[in-house]
Amino acid sequence: MMRMGEDMKSVWLMATLFVAGPALAQEEQCVEEERLENARLLRRMSLDLRNRVPTVEEMAAARDGISDETIDAFLNSEGFLEVMRAHHQDLLWPNLDAVEVIPNTQLLVPYETADGPIWYAPIRAVFNRTTGNAANIYTPCLNEPARFDEDGRIILQPITDDGGNVVAYAEGWIEVTPYWDPTTTVRVCALDAQPDATGTACPGPPERYPFSEPSCRGAAAYDQFVTEPFRGSQVECGGALNILAPECGCGPNLRHCVPLRPDIDVFERIRGALLEQQMRVVDRVVREGLPYEEVLASTTLEWNGPLVHYMQWIAGTSDQLYAGELDGWNLPDKAWSDASWTPTEGSLRSAGVLTSPGYLLRFAANRMRAHRYYNAFECRSFVPNGPLPSPFEACSQREDLSERCGCDSCHVTLEPLAAHWGRFMENGFGELRSDEFPPLFGGACQVPIDGVDTLSLCLRAYNLNTQPGTEVAEYANLLNALVFRDTSEAVIVESGPGLRVEQGVNASIIQSCLAERMWTEFMGRSPTAEESLELLPQLVQRFEGEGRSLKAMVRAIVELPRYGDVQ
Repeated sequence: MMRMGEDMKSVWLMATLFVAGPALAQEEQCVEEERLENARLLRRMSLDLRNRVPTVEEMAAARDGISDETIDAFLNSEGFLEVMRAHHQDLLWPNLDAVEVIPNTQLLVPYETADGPIWYAPIRAVFNRTTGNAANIYTPCLNEPARFDEDGRIILQPITDDGGNVVAYAEGWIEVTPYWDPTTTVRVCALDAQPDATGTACPGPPERYPFSEPSCRGAAAYDQFVTEPFRGSQVECGGALNILAPECGCGPNLRHCVPLRPDIDVFERIRGALLEQQMRVVDRVVREGLPYEEVLASTTLEWNGPLVHYMQWIAGTSDQLYAGELDGWNLPDKAWSDASWTPTEGSLRSAGVLTSPGYLLRFAANRMRAHRYYNAFECRSFVPNGPLPSPFEACSQREDLSERCGCDSCHVTLEPLAAHWGRFMENGFGELRSDEFPPLFGGACQVPIDGVDTLSLCLRAYNLNTQPGTEVAEYANLLNALVFRDTSEAVIVESGPGLRVEQGVNASIIQSCLAERMWTEFMGRSPTAEESLELLPQLVQRFEGEGRSLKAMVRAIVELPRYGDVQ
């Protein structure tokens, strides 16, 4: 009987195992699948947030789920900063290839001799050496040490052609310690190496400086409006008129000029710094968890040695790019060799990347500046509402684009939006300060004006068209940014882009655009209509509740169940 009972117990146990075995195996399989999904999700999250696969240790730690600490580590990593940099580079289009960052008058190139290279500035050679009769107007100096008279002036030798005609006057070279490498010296043509701070404008005679003469005559035509006649006046060798003063060269240690040679990276470092400065605004906001709009509204910019050198000694030599007053940029004291970055506070009109030198150079016109902002940070586009009407219709003749038929649908928004950049010079990056450039022609532009360079700036900054019968005549003598703007819109010009950013935040436009941008970035697709209506507002709400930190927005996205569903 006992034997039979034990046999029955064994049969019952085997039956139990037979029935329960598949269930236990299935449960174990579910656990393994869940762990596999966790591993896949971790890998995706790591690639998205850090642009690299997770470590073996991170994979092991995620077998039972991805912890808050892991997500925090990803968001606080250098990799996340790199991902956000790449995202904002796509938005800002930071490319200066088509921009004349360095004036061609300030470019130094080497010409080779048996004794090694001699550096000279080809464009300056045209103005300072050539008489106009030469087949080669880019005449370099002589391959011999420079000579000086008893007054310390450079001795020039006439260069003649086969017919005995003087085609140029040339000098020898001197040795200079350049700012880009204080450990060495280079041979530089003496005219180009002159260290003087000022020089005499247009000394003549015209036949000696034929390539300067047209500009000299043009400048002299405005003598009645300036404090002193232009010919014979003293101009800054670090200013835009230096090319018209033969006594001006590249300054002490060649600081006003840039060498062009593949093994010397001066130009690349300057251009790279202009772009890097924008990305460091993004870095700071992301790293410190600041409100996202600080990317577009911060008055803080960082500067390194090459960028400080460019702003102090090179940017102002261009007659095309207005660099503004140096004190307005609040530059730190840095030598060219100082690669570190130092933050400083700019003016109240400063607006993060939107008023950085690199952005303003990249988008030279205010409409361009406004359009890039409108598309990148408000997620809006300008779309014409139909074909253009006949150009002979009366409304097609309107000077105000916001009222011109066929143009009005876009420009009714674009024109006042562009006015936010109205105090930042087009084709340049300098700020037109209110005390020097008031809304109505005056201030620094009050006749007599202090110098032709200031007069040129006044002509660029103000609408001086008073021709009767034109729409623009109604706005004569006003800042260009105020033309066609009513009095209520003057605050737009005076406040700068930061006002538009503030309005965008108050209306939740920037937040909603960011949610859409981040969704597309990390989900790999645009949101559907249902997601835009239901999920994106939830992301914005969480974003607002956590101080408008970009990390909070991204975290909210990667924690969504839908994020894990994406293959």
